[in-house]
Amino acid sequence: MREALRRAKDGKLARFRPPVNRNGFLLGCLDYTELRSEEHLIVGYGFKYGATTKIESVHHVTGGANSVAIPPNVANALWDYYSQHESNEVILFHNHPQTPIAVYRRHALPRLHAG
Repeated sequence: MREALRRAKDGKLARFRPPVNRNGFLLGCLDYTELRSEEHLIVGYGFKYGATTKIESVHHVTGGANSVAIPPNVANALWDYYSQHESNEVILFHNHPQTPIAVYRRHALPRLHAG
């Protein structure tokens, strides 16, 4: 997953071989972006497969500390892909970088545990 995200920079489309399940894709996106100081937009292109989505390719856009823009080529690609076939699906992942307040709240608030 990390290697595909590295290959998908600068407007390039990277492929997964074999395709990745939706949950694995989302967990990989979270793992890649969780501790980053900039915003990321990750676009997964896939198809319906039973109760999941098989993601077969990805675009990765890196933004700044407070925003990330969708480049025209990525916007066009996602709409083109989605409209090609009724089983096609596009998964968008967007992060918000760690802020001092978010880090404080995560560590300062008590955790609730089911008894």
